[in-house]
This record gives sequence, C-alpha cells and structure tokens, in this order.
Amino acid sequence: MDNKEELRWLLSEVPNLRRAGVLDEANAEALEKHCLGELDLKPPQWRFIYTLFFIGLGMVAAGCVLCVNNFWYNLSPHWQLAVCAVPAVLSLIVGMVTILKQKTQLWREFTAVLTAVAFGLLIAMPHQIYHTIGSWREIYVLTLFTALPFIYIFNSIALTTVYVVMLFGLSSWQTSHPLAGAFAALAILPMLHIHISRTSPDRVWSRYLMIAVAGFGLYYCGFNWYPALSALATAGTMLYAGWILSERNERYRCNPWLTVSFVSMLALLAMASADTRFFQIETDASKAALWAYWLFTGAVLATNIRLFPKSRLDAKRICTGLAVLLPLLIFIPGVDARIMKIVFNVYLGVYGGVLMLDGFKRSRLLTYNGGIAMVLMLILCRFFDTEWSRLARSIAFVAIGVVLIAANFIFFRRRFKVGR
Repeated sequence: MDNKEELRWLLSEVPNLRRAGVLDEANAEALEKHCLGELDLKPPQWRFIYTLFFIGLGMVAAGCVLCVNNFWYNLSPHWQLAVCAVPAVLSLIVGMVTILKQKTQLWREFTAVLTAVAFGLLIAMPHQIYHTIGSWREIYVLTLFTALPFIYIFNSIALTTVYVVMLFGLSSWQTSHPLAGAFAALAILPMLHIHISRTSPDRVWSRYLMIAVAGFGLYYCGFNWYPALSALATAGTMLYAGWILSERNERYRCNPWLTVSFVSMLALLAMASADTRFFQIETDASKAALWAYWLFTGAVLATNIRLFPKSRLDAKRICTGLAVLLPLLIFIPGVDARIMKIVFNVYLGVYGGVLMLDGFKRSRLLTYNGGIAMVLMLILCRFFDTEWSRLARSIAFVAIGVVLIAANFIFFRRRFKVGR
C-alpha cells in the first residue's frame, strides 16, 4: 500500500478493529508498527522523549542567556560581538552536519530555526552596540529576509511558520516601503507550493499558512490602487482551489480554502452590491505602491488562470470567473460606481441561483446551502436599501421564505430517493 492517506486511515481504524475483535492484540500491534514505519511516524513514547529533550534544551538556553546577561555590560564591544558570533558559528557547524549526514526532518527543522535565530542575533547586536546599521524596522526586515534562504536549504515548515507570522510585522512599512512586503510575501510562495502540491505531511498546515500569506498580501499590497479587483481575485482563486480539494473528497478540516474563500466572497459581494465606495480607485498611489499592487494581483490572477481549467468546467466556476472579471467594467467609459452596484446586485442573485441549482442537480448539500446563503445575503442587503413599506417587505420575506422551505423539502426528498 503506497498511498500514505490510506495508511493513515488504516492506522486510525486499528483501535476499532481491535474492539470489534477483528484483530487480536499481537496483530494490532504488528499492524500499528508497520504503518508507523511506513509513514515514518514516531510512537507516543518517542514524542514524549523529544518533548522532554526540547524542554531541557530550552532551559539550558535560558540559563546561558541569563549567565551572559549577568556579565554582558562588563564586556567590551568587541567581546560582545564575539559572543554574538558564537551561536552563528555553532549553527553553521550544525547545519553542515545536518546536510552532510542527511539527518531526519525533525533535526532539519531544529537546525533551520537555530540558524535563523543565530544570524538574526548577529545582525541585531551591532545595531544595539554601535547604532550604525539603521532603525530597528530596517533590522527587522533584514532579519526576515536573512531567514529566507534557510527555509529552502533545510525545507523547514517550522521556520516557514515563523516567517509568515513575522510578515505581519511589516505592516508599518505599508506606505513608506510598499515593495518590501510584496517581495517578502512572494518569496515564500514557492515553499508553500512545494508542500501543497506534493504528498507532504505538512500540506494541510501549508494550506492554512497560504491563507495567512494571502491575507497579508491583500492588506499590504491589494488596497494600494483598486481593492475590488485584488480582493475578488484572491477570494476567487482560493475558491477554485477549495472546490478542487472538495471534489477529491478532502476532509473538511483539511480544506480550509473552501470555507474561508466562500465567506470572503460572500462578504465582498455583499459590499459590492450595497456600497458604491467598494469600487473606488486610489488615484494618489505612488509608483512603488502600484508596482507592489500589480506584483501581488498579477500573481493572484496568474494562479486563477492556472486553476480555472484544472477541474470540471461548470456554471459555478464560470460565475466565479465573472466575479474576478466584473470589477474591470469600471474602466469602460460611461460605467460608474452606481452602475457597478446594480451589476453586482444582479450577479449576486444569479450566482446564488446557480449554486442552488448545481447543488440540487449533483445532490451536494454544501453547494446548495452556499447558494441559499448568497440569496439570503442579497435579500438582507436589499431589505435595508429599498424604499418599500414594511408591509411590502414582510410579504416579500414570507413569500421568499416559503419558496426556500419548499426547495429544501424537494432537495432532501430527492437525496432520500437516491439513497444518499
């Protein structure tokens, strides 16, 4: 059995097989040992030992820090720099051993984090001692980019996680250095793509990290010129990817793109159909901000185009593609934000109807309920945005509610007949 997903499933079923009497204790232990060996997983005892080791290592490091701090200000600046260089030298030695000896992935993760921290310390300390390198914000950015090579050298998902979290520390540079955040976000995408596209044990976590990187890029770069295009393109790209995973019967918790992207798309379409300010274009954006915007938005649109033909072409994918393209109508002469608002009102209702019909035909409850959510969002937006009387609104709400209840009854009756 070469498929690791099947091995994981078999390993999770061993306790049930033991309780049902299908396997005795000896066979169950042998099967567990075989699956753990094939998956290169460690039993709980090894995890406990590793945990104790890293706790002990952290306490030793804390003790060394306290010891150095006790004598730090008694040392000359040259000795202070020499002390800061020791961790960097040790990390280089450990890194060479890790690569040459082809150590395990756990060892590579530890080496990557150790090396990044050691070199970050070596970069920061001259500024603390001599105040000659620049501001702390510049030291932060330099440390962030210094950690990037170690991510790829050691194929470290742990350091990737630290890097993604540190990305949000660049938020204060959004207006002064817009390209720095754009390059920082784009630089980590190949690493995440490698883990997502392969049968990596960290592919699910990488999907969550990709959401964080997309959110950072949208906040840092996507609002610099025309937020409607970048935001809808980002949500549409993740929605494509989420549908692909859903059609592969990926488990719910392993497919965060579908939920996050659909909720984001729903919120964006609600804003587009209710507020003309959604289509405002930043006219005072600098050249650097425009470059950052198009670096991010271009990467998102390229991914969107790449994912579009990867799975079955149906009405819901065409509607998602329209969500990405419709913001471009604002550049047609004579089309203003008011017309765009009307277009997106019509589009939101059509998109909801398409999802409901697709879910009904394919007996997919998730798609069907997504269409209902879009229709309800349209109704809710128009409830507060129309000049109808309360009586007219109440009659309309009752009629729509009856239609939805009847549609749900028909849907579940069909699912019952086909035995699903």
